[in-house]
Amino acid sequence: MFVFWVFMSCSFHTTDAIDLKNANLTEVPRDISNDTTHVYLSYNNISIIRDDALSYLPSLHRLDVSRNRIKTIEDHAFRSTKLVELIIHYNKLKLFPNLSDIGETVKTVYFNGNPLKFLRNKQIEHLAALEHLYISNTKITELDFVSTGYLAPESLE
Repeated sequence: MFVFWVFMSCSFHTTDAIDLKNANLTEVPRDISNDTTHVYLSYNNISIIRDDALSYLPSLHRLDVSRNRIKTIEDHAFRSTKLVELIIHYNKLKLFPNLSDIGETVKTVYFNGNPLKFLRNKQIEHLAALEHLYISNTKITELDFVSTGYLAPESLE
């Protein structure tokens, strides 16, 4: 169930999904209903996702923050969520974020189009549930995890 909102206030009603695309947001809203499972924040002006920015959303399974201006995702930005799908493509991230707080749940990460230069085994080895990692259109020149068996080459795109 998708609900499209005209951004008129800072309070939202209970729903499964919140769509705040193109809402001219500069940060992740703090007043989304805590039973929301899908949050769409693409095409905004968010530059940082701070620690615990989403911790009040324990049912969050899908987050789309694509096509913002994100340069930093703090280490515990996703703490207390149950993210299965994280869409952070086409931002300004030079480092792969610490996803240890969602390592047991995240299955798919879209990281395409970020200026990432390397991705190392230690950055993904704690992602036990990871099935798909999309890293095309990056500046990656070094991958050291494909041969270790943490992620099969066919899982990369």
